[in-house]
Amino acid sequence: MISRRAKTICFTLEGINSVAATLYFNYLFFFLRDNFGFDSRRNLWVSALHGFIYIFAAWQGGRFGQRRGYFNALKLGYGGMAALLIVGAFFTHSIHAQLIVVAGWTVMICLTWPALEALISEGEDAASLPRMVGIYNVVWAGTAGLAYFCGGAIFEMFGWKMLFWLPAGLFAAQFVVVLWLENNSAAEKPSTATMQPAHAPEAVAAAQAISPKAFLRMAWLGNPFAYIAINTVYAVIPQLAQRFGLSIAASGLLCSVWLFARLGIFAALWRWTGWHYRFGWLAAAFVMLLASFTTLLLASQLWVVVVAQVSFGAAAGLLYYSSLFYSMDVGEAHGDHGGIHEAFIGVGIFAGTAVGAVALQFFPQYASAGTWAVSGLLVCGLGGLGWLRLRK
Repeated sequence: MISRRAKTICFTLEGINSVAATLYFNYLFFFLRDNFGFDSRRNLWVSALHGFIYIFAAWQGGRFGQRRGYFNALKLGYGGMAALLIVGAFFTHSIHAQLIVVAGWTVMICLTWPALEALISEGEDAASLPRMVGIYNVVWAGTAGLAYFCGGAIFEMFGWKMLFWLPAGLFAAQFVVVLWLENNSAAEKPSTATMQPAHAPEAVAAAQAISPKAFLRMAWLGNPFAYIAINTVYAVIPQLAQRFGLSIAASGLLCSVWLFARLGIFAALWRWTGWHYRFGWLAAAFVMLLASFTTLLLASQLWVVVVAQVSFGAAAGLLYYSSLFYSMDVGEAHGDHGGIHEAFIGVGIFAGTAVGAVALQFFPQYASAGTWAVSGLLVCGLGGLGWLRLRK
């Protein structure tokens, strides 16, 4: 088990990871629009490729960290991402090279998130685990919101080369920090279940009619549907910006509202734990996600887009928080559970963007076809959540 001081450094790594990933992947769609003329349909296909690879890479990334050591997973992930983005910087005029970089980058980042989630959770008891998960969520959400807020202005000022060089520099710096952390911390024990008392879910779980594992399954179902909506929004924001005549910098400012709303809900859920093992909160978040997603993408006035983002961020935040908390609270294999949590994110990224892309592929005359198709998928998810609840 690593020390408390080392965990503080892990939170720093998490924040830098979030900044670098947000700057690269979320602004990649603007880069593809401006350099290769990609529309919403093609951007959705790129996001679907990312999501499909993410499913398997995250699952195996969690297993790798659990069995080979979390520091080894971080070193491989950070070094690989830095190298891939440097290659991408030299091939900005080749779409095939960019797709290869996206695919490889996806594999590498899936080594980092499960390892970071496990490192901050290892050795924590029922009293301290919610606090650690809360800090984790606030850190990555806050830095992601800040990166998206500032990213548009950065790329307008310094050009698209910075899409690769800036994140690559941040990933390289993280690689160095992990080397230092590994050499200066206590010997890492990837699995400490045999050395510590078995972790039990919170006491409130025992008072519910639904078992903790059932809550875990419902959260694992809900989170990918949140990412169905999230990554569909990311992929079509460049076209949304064109519709309202927004520059890249203005898009970063106005379309980061939901990220800060998610940060706010993370902070609230961290400090108030009354939502733990309560089905009503999961169901309400699902309904709010569906309504706000449809409103956000179909709105004809900019102020409606901004207001819808507040509900969208709150709903997505609660679904994500539920998945991560239950993944860490139910069971001991934090690396494996972190990988499964991330793999379900990949399922959501792939399913939502693929459905949206197919809808626009076959119904190009209807600009909102993708939005309605994804909304239908979210309705199916709500039905699945109800089915799991009735099964208990």
